[in-house]
Amino acid sequence: MFLNQDKNNLGYWSPVTSSVDWCEPNFEHFDTVAETYNTFSSVAYLILELWFIYVAERLYRTNAITKNLRLTRTYLEIFGGLVVGIGTYLFHMTLLREHQMLDELSMNATILVHLYCMINMDDEENGKFEHGWRKVLQCFGLFNTSKAAITAVVCCTLFSISFAVYDTMIPIVFQTLFGLSILSGVTLSVIQALKKYQVSAEHAKHFQKARRDKMILISMVVGVSCVGFGVWLIDNNMCPRFEHLKLHAWWHICTALAAYIWGIFAVHCHCTDKLARQIASGETAAMTEVNYLPLPSVVFVKLVEKKKVQ
Repeated sequence: MFLNQDKNNLGYWSPVTSSVDWCEPNFEHFDTVAETYNTFSSVAYLILELWFIYVAERLYRTNAITKNLRLTRTYLEIFGGLVVGIGTYLFHMTLLREHQMLDELSMNATILVHLYCMINMDDEENGKFEHGWRKVLQCFGLFNTSKAAITAVVCCTLFSISFAVYDTMIPIVFQTLFGLSILSGVTLSVIQALKKYQVSAEHAKHFQKARRDKMILISMVVGVSCVGFGVWLIDNNMCPRFEHLKLHAWWHICTALAAYIWGIFAVHCHCTDKLARQIASGETAAMTEVNYLPLPSVVFVKLVEKKKVQ
C-alpha cells in the first residue's frame, strides 16, 4: 500500500522497502527522516511508558505493604511498549522493511504479554526456586502455577506462528492474528471489570467504586482505540484529501494513550484483587484507588490493618 506517491521525495534511506508508505510525503523536512510527523509522534509511546514506570513505582514505594503489590511481569509489558515505540520511530524514519518488522512484530508480542498478565492476574509471585535460571523465569510468574506455565507456552506459540506467517506483502494473516489478540484482551478485561467481590459491609463501598473505576478505564481504552482506528482508516482511504491533518500521527498518540490506560487498568485490577484476598485472610492490606488527573494512575489511600485475634 503506497499512498500519496506524487509528493514523495528521495532521501538518505531511499528506496522504500516496506510494504506500506503512508500518506505523509517522504523526506519533506529532513533528508534523514522519511515521515516527519509520523516519526516524532512515535515518541508518545516512549513518554507514556516512562510515565507509567513513574506512577507505578510511586505507588509501590509508598510503604512496605504497597511494595508487595509490585508484579515483575508487568515490566515485561513496559519493555514491550518501549520496543514498540523504538520500532515505530525507526519504521517511519526509514520506511525500511526490517524496521517495519520490528514495529509490527513487537506490537504483537506486547499484546500477547498483556494477555498473559490478564489471564494470570490473581497469581502471586512468591519465590519457589532458590537459584538458577528457574528463579529468573519464576520472577515473571512463569512457573508459579500450571495455568501460568500453560499460558506462557500458548502465548509463545502464538507469537511463533505470527512470526512464521509474517509477510509484509500479504499482511492479512498477521493482521488477523493481531486483531484476534486485541479482541481477546478486551474480552478478558471486560470480564475482569465485571468481577464481583464478597466483602463485608465495611469495605463494600470501596469495592463498588473500584469496580466502577474498572469500567471507566476499560471504556476509555476502547473509546480512545476506536478514535485512533477511525483516523487510521480515514488516513488510509481518503489520502491525500486529509493529508494536512497528519492523521497517522494522531493514530500513534491515540494508541499510545490507550496502551497506557490499559496498563493502569491491569495495575488497578491486581491491587483490588489482592486487597480482597488480604482482607479475607485477615492480613494488613493496602487500599488503593484510581486518580484520573493529569493522567489515570493508581494511588495509595490507606492501610487496612490486620485483624486482631480475639
